[in-house]
Amino acid sequence: WLSLDTPQHDIPNYPEFEEAGFKTITCGPYSIDAQAPRVIENFLDVSHLMWVHEGLLGVPSHAVIPEYHVHEQNNKLVTDTIRIFQPDPDGRGKVVNNDYIYSVLSPMTAHFRKTDSTSPEVFSMMLQTSPVADGKTKAYILLSRNYAFETEDATFQAFQDKVFSQDEVIVQSQRPELLPLDLREELHLMSDRLAIAYRRYLDSQGVRTGVA
Repeated sequence: WLSLDTPQHDIPNYPEFEEAGFKTITCGPYSIDAQAPRVIENFLDVSHLMWVHEGLLGVPSHAVIPEYHVHEQNNKLVTDTIRIFQPDPDGRGKVVNNDYIYSVLSPMTAHFRKTDSTSPEVFSMMLQTSPVADGKTKAYILLSRNYAFETEDATFQAFQDKVFSQDEVIVQSQRPELLPLDLREELHLMSDRLAIAYRRYLDSQGVRTGVA
């Protein structure tokens, strides 16, 4: 992070980076021809996991999203727990019912932490998007886990490369390119509560980059 003037905010807090028992690796950076808020909203879109990442982060036969709510806490957004069936959530081929908690740490920074109630394994990720030109974004990812330290980091990085490449196709094709903050401009479903909250949050923060 870089501030060209006196910083108005602290660097977003990523708790797993300093939490005992976790290992953190970097993925990317990824260059994508899309507006940064579109990249973040895609990251927050729970319902796309079963379709865009079919066979990995979800399957169409388990496409129903349980009801959840989004809460504002200390100028951040945090969801209730959202359970998602995932046949291969991290590249190891282990079927899991993962409990996600998503958070928006700043307009261009998002995070999730997912756990499996049947094991102590925890997987978390923070996505930071940086606009580098109009319609061009660099995405930086921190990925943390408290398990499988014997597995090479490259296994998890390669899996994330694959997932991001699937997202890239979708995000770069979205129209309008600027994320509409007026909720009347696009159709929203119950599962879009986090996306709706994110758009309202951007508006409340006075964000004008990558939005309309």
